[in-house]
Amino acid sequence: MPIYEYRCSACQHTFEVFHMAGAEKEQAICPACGDKNPRKLISASATVSHDAPWCGAGSGRCTAGPSGPV
Repeated sequence: MPIYEYRCSACQHTFEVFHMAGAEKEQAICPACGDKNPRKLISASATVSHDAPWCGAGSGRCTAGPSGPV
C-alpha cells in the first residue's frame, strides 16, 4: 500500500496518507485544518548499494563485502 506525504497549503502541516493500490487519485484532506488542497511532496526513496560498507549483525566490525575489513 503506497504512502504519500502531503503538506497543507493553508496551515503548512505535513502528513502522510495511505492509499489503496489504484486509488492514488483520492483526495487528501489535511487532518489539522481540514483544507482539501494539500500539495503532494516528493519523498526520497531508500536504496541499497552493493559497494557500500555494511556491519554484520553481532560481528562488531564493518566489512566491504567479500574484500574483508574496512
